[in-house]
Amino acid sequence: MTDPRTEQLTPSREPTRWLYFLASPFAYLVATLCLLRSLLPNFTTHVAGQTDGWQATWNIWWVYHNVVETQHFSLFYTDFLYYPTGAALLFHTYNVPNGFFALPLTATVGPLVANNVLLFASFVATGWAAYALARTLGLGYFAAWLAGAVYTFANPTRWNFLGGGQTFYLAMQWMPLYILALVKLTSPPVDAPLRPRLRWLLAAALFLVLTALADWQFFVYMGLFTIMFIVYLLLRERSWRDRLRATRDVVLAGLTAVAVLSPLLFVTVREATGNASIVRPFDQTLAHSWDLTSFVTPNAVSPLYGSIARSFDFVGNRYGDVPGISNAGYVAMGLALVGLVACWRQTRFWAAADAGGAAAG
Repeated sequence: MTDPRTEQLTPSREPTRWLYFLASPFAYLVATLCLLRSLLPNFTTHVAGQTDGWQATWNIWWVYHNVVETQHFSLFYTDFLYYPTGAALLFHTYNVPNGFFALPLTATVGPLVANNVLLFASFVATGWAAYALARTLGLGYFAAWLAGAVYTFANPTRWNFLGGGQTFYLAMQWMPLYILALVKLTSPPVDAPLRPRLRWLLAAALFLVLTALADWQFFVYMGLFTIMFIVYLLLRERSWRDRLRATRDVVLAGLTAVAVLSPLLFVTVREATGNASIVRPFDQTLAHSWDLTSFVTPNAVSPLYGSIARSFDFVGNRYGDVPGISNAGYVAMGLALVGLVACWRQTRFWAAADAGGAAAG
């Protein structure tokens, strides 16, 4: 398989590359409009989902209120809840980047429409980010587009988030972009000076920060992935000098992200250790944990076989009181198995990372 990072593109191929790169988000947009067409008639009057749609809308408004209307920038504290004492928003499912991206729309058309625009945009951005990662890993144009489509549309978790109106969870584009930056950062030759790779180091740190601000769970996932990626680098490189150089870059990217997040991390940890009511009891933690069988059992909310799956009452079909949120998509699993068998040498690390992440989750 040709490595796209070392392949020399001829002038005749360069326009084709950019044509595919720009056409892919348009294709994701068309697919999104088709799949979410039932939301379009109520785009300006209703929020998506059944429970948390208004919470997502409030999140967007709160950023706008702080940054534009009052200019207080007290993003992680509000006295609009539990007045007059107020409440900290450190553990609130928030996604601050969404609020900042929505500022122009919130100012012109309001937070409700801005939230719905972000909902549709999240499918396009997530697919496009996965497409870029797949191209970086050497997949062809269609295979890369298919990888992005599977990551975005054949993901039961995303559809459960959508059903609950949790648009803040749908911003999953930062994770593949962080992985892409790590791959670029550690691509051979690893003995090249650090300065030419500095942009990818800073990009990795930026995407990791955005991942954390989108949701702390995503940050934990990427932390686990980073550990497995370092193990991969230690096995990939032939000398200890190259191993240290490759892992150095990854560690520097992680430390840069942690340094940027350190003020928020400090107050969050202080709040967690000083307020016992924040810590969830163990029985609730256990009830909201994913069972390993959820990765192989049929999805209880599938429109094709959901009723049959629910009748069997599989252990892995429930995340707390929510059915089907942790089930893996059979389309994704089938394509992954085909790729694993057909391209074992190129995919074995990703298979190990996926298995490790599933076990840790």
